[in-house]
Amino acid sequence: MCISINEFRVLRTLSDGEQHDKAPKGLTDAQFCIAVQLLKQKNLIYAAFKEGGKVVSSQIKMAGSAVLDDLKEQEKVILNHVLCEKNIRGCDYKILLDLKNNGSNTFSKEIKDDSSFFKRISLLRRDKMVTYSYDYYSLADKGYELIKAIEYEVNEALSKKNIQMPGFIEPDADIQDSFADSANQVEQKSKTQSDKTSDICIKGGRLSGFMKVIKAMCDANYFEKKDGGKVNQGDVMDLMSEAFHSDQLNGKNYSSLLNKCVKATENTYLNTFVELEGKAETFYKACLKRANNKDRVFELFKVVEEQAES
Repeated sequence: MCISINEFRVLRTLSDGEQHDKAPKGLTDAQFCIAVQLLKQKNLIYAAFKEGGKVVSSQIKMAGSAVLDDLKEQEKVILNHVLCEKNIRGCDYKILLDLKNNGSNTFSKEIKDDSSFFKRISLLRRDKMVTYSYDYYSLADKGYELIKAIEYEVNEALSKKNIQMPGFIEPDADIQDSFADSANQVEQKSKTQSDKTSDICIKGGRLSGFMKVIKAMCDANYFEKKDGGKVNQGDVMDLMSEAFHSDQLNGKNYSSLLNKCVKATENTYLNTFVELEGKAETFYKACLKRANNKDRVFELFKVVEEQAES
């Protein structure tokens, strides 16, 4: 039995044992639908669907957990092989991956506690994998491309691995075609819903200000996962990139662009926040005025009632 990368991603998402009905990051609703149907056919998960194929719930089974553990072990072996081929140290890869996911100095404790951390990151800067300015590390384009190449090779090799499952029978072509039909229905419905907001984008000249605000919100821990888990800054930016149709906000570009923005406007970086503070103050005064007006109206009604009673 072979497990596709999309199925692997779904199993990872379901590994918390909870029920899920949303596609994990990086998968469309249609891809999620097909992966869930295939995993259910392989008896690795529980799943329920609406008419038309949309996933209502999905939850991992013990057999699915066993397959996931096997895949994780194989993934480690493959990753070590790829890193060895590319002459990349495991600790360097972890630093680059942390920067890709977080986009700032928020390195994990495991990485920061490594005695060789500063030496390794200095060498990564020398090799143009990482940039540094104003006490801020970010992933350079060369580092990002390296990570994407490593992930691609690992995923390709992993998807070709055969997992032994006693009693498993691969779905025939007709069943897989029906899965594809369901996925197409889900994709069309999703497209219809997204058409309503597909023309909303960030106004010209406002992208740098938008990035500053989102960065500040990430640093202030405004976001969390539904289960309360930590959210990576890169994931937030990818979400904004997709929502507002801006490639400049995705994980590859936003970090270096934010650094350039700081360099270009060193003396005016806070202007965006000053402008927002002014807007917030105006809004607060308007709300306060409306509240006071309501109080006055209430007092007038009270006076009228008292006069009527007397």
